[in-house]
Amino acid sequence: MLGLVLLSEYLFVSHAIDARDLLRPAGLEGLLGKVGDLAPWAFIFLAAVVLTGGQAVRLRLRALSAYRAERPWTALWGAAHVVSFASVVGLGGFIQALDAASLTLARCALAGWFISVGVSAVTLMLALWRRTTVLAALGGLRRELAIGLGVGVVAWAAGMGSRLLWKPLAWLTLELVHALLTVFMPDAVASIEQSLVGTSRFFVEVAPECSGIEGVGLMLTFMLAYLYVQRAELRWPRSWLLVPVSAVFIWLLNVVRVTALIAVGTWWSPDVALGGFHSKAGWLFFVMSSLLTVYFVQRSPAFRKAATDAAPTTTSQPKTQSPIAVATAAYLVPLLTLLAVKLVTGLFTAGFDYLYPVGVVAAAAALWTFRRHYLPLELGSLVLPLSVGGLMAGVWIVGFAPGPTPSQLGNQLAALPAPWGTLWLVMRIIGTTLTVPIVEELAFRGYLLRRFISPAFHEVPYKRFSWLGLLVSSLAFGVLHSQWGLGILAGAAFGLLTVARGRLSDAVVAHAAANALIVVYVLVTGHWALLG
Repeated sequence: MLGLVLLSEYLFVSHAIDARDLLRPAGLEGLLGKVGDLAPWAFIFLAAVVLTGGQAVRLRLRALSAYRAERPWTALWGAAHVVSFASVVGLGGFIQALDAASLTLARCALAGWFISVGVSAVTLMLALWRRTTVLAALGGLRRELAIGLGVGVVAWAAGMGSRLLWKPLAWLTLELVHALLTVFMPDAVASIEQSLVGTSRFFVEVAPECSGIEGVGLMLTFMLAYLYVQRAELRWPRSWLLVPVSAVFIWLLNVVRVTALIAVGTWWSPDVALGGFHSKAGWLFFVMSSLLTVYFVQRSPAFRKAATDAAPTTTSQPKTQSPIAVATAAYLVPLLTLLAVKLVTGLFTAGFDYLYPVGVVAAAAALWTFRRHYLPLELGSLVLPLSVGGLMAGVWIVGFAPGPTPSQLGNQLAALPAPWGTLWLVMRIIGTTLTVPIVEELAFRGYLLRRFISPAFHEVPYKRFSWLGLLVSSLAFGVLHSQWGLGILAGAAFGLLTVARGRLSDAVVAHAAANALIVVYVLVTGHWALLG
C-alpha cells in the first residue's frame, strides 16, 4: 500500500509540475527543478537495501503489517497526509508560476514545499503504522540502510563520471567505425571535430548515446545483478573479471552496431537505418551480449564451481526438468517469442512493421508447443469480464485522445499492395484480439502476479492475493505499452479481475474484449494511432 500511494503521488506531481523552467536558476531556487533526480537514486537505494538485507529485510517488512496504527489515528494522520500532499502540489504550481522578479517569495515558497514533502512522507507512514514500530524497524536495518546509502552515492557519482567519459569514448568509437568502414566502403569519411562518420551517401553523428556509454552502464548493472544472484555457484574473486570483460564486449558490439547502421543507410534505405534499425539494434545487441555472457559462464569451469557433490547420473536415470522451470517456460516463452521476433523484424522497418504476421505466427507456435501445460479454459459468466474489458477500452480511447489526422500506420497500410495489406490487417486483428491477450495474460497475470507469493507459482490458486504481485505485474504490463499510464491501469484491472473469481480466463476475456473494441473503433473512425 505504501508503494502504491508513493508511486501514484510521485507520478501525479511529475505530471502536474513541469520543472524544465526551474532547471536554469543556479541557487536555492533551482533545487526544485532537480528534485526529479531523486527518483532513480531512491530506486537504487531501496533495491540495494532489499538485495543486501535479504531475508532480514523481508521479515521486518512483513512484521510491520502486524502493527498497524489504531483506527482513530489512522484517519487523523491520513487526513494530515492529504492536506500536506495538496500543499506539495499547490506550492509547486505556485513556484512555477512566479516570475524572476519574485525571488524572495519563490525561496519562501520553496522552503514550504520541501517542508510539505517531509510532512507528507511522515504522516503517510504514521497513517499506516505505529510510530514505535517504524522506528524499531529502521533501527534494526542500520547496516542495510547504510549499504543502500553508499550504493546510491556511488551510483550517483558513476552517473556524473559517465558524462566525462563520453567524449573519449565517442572519439574512439568514431575511429574504430571509420576503420571498419574503409575495409569494404572506399568512400568512407570521418570528421573528428564534428563527430561525423559514414560514407559520401550516408553519415551519422556519434552523439553521447551512440558512444556506447549507455550500453556499458546497462551491461555493468546486469552483470552485477547476475554475479549477486549466482554468487553461490561462481568462483570468487575470479568471476569479477566478467564485469570489465562484459563492458568491453558490449562497447565493441556498439561499434559493430554503428557500422551496420551506416551500411544499411548506404546500401539499402536511409529511412530504415534511421527508423527501426537505429532505435532497436542497441537493445537487440544488449540482449544478445547478455545471453551470450550467461551462456559462456554457465558452461565455463573457469568461472563456475564444480558440482562435486552432485549425484552421478546414468543412462537409466535420465535428467528431468524441474516442474517450476517447465511451468515458467510455458507461461513466459510465448510472450518472449513475440517480443524477440518484433525486435528483430523491427530492425528493418521505417515506422511500419511489415513483418508483424511473423510474430503472431511465432507466438501461436509457442502456445501450441506448451499447450499441455495450461489448465483447461474455464468460462463462467462473461458479464463481469466483458464489462471490465469495455471499461478499459473506453478509458484507453478517451485517455489516448488520438487526433483527427491519419497516422503513419494508416498511410503505410494503404500504400501496401492489396493482397499483402489485407493479410497484414487480418493478422493484426487476430494478433491484437486473440494472440496478444493470451500471451500477455499468461506472463503478467498467470506468472508474475503469483510469483511473488511462491516460487512454485503454478501451484498458487488465483484467488491468493499479493499487493506486491499486483503492483509489479501492473507496472511491467504498463511499461510494455507506449501509453504506460493507461497500461498500468489496465494491468491492475485485469489483475484484480483474476483474483476476484480465481480464473485467468476472465482476464483473457476482458483483455481480448478491450482490444477488440479498440480495433472496431479504429476501423470505424480511422484513428490508426491507437494501434501504432
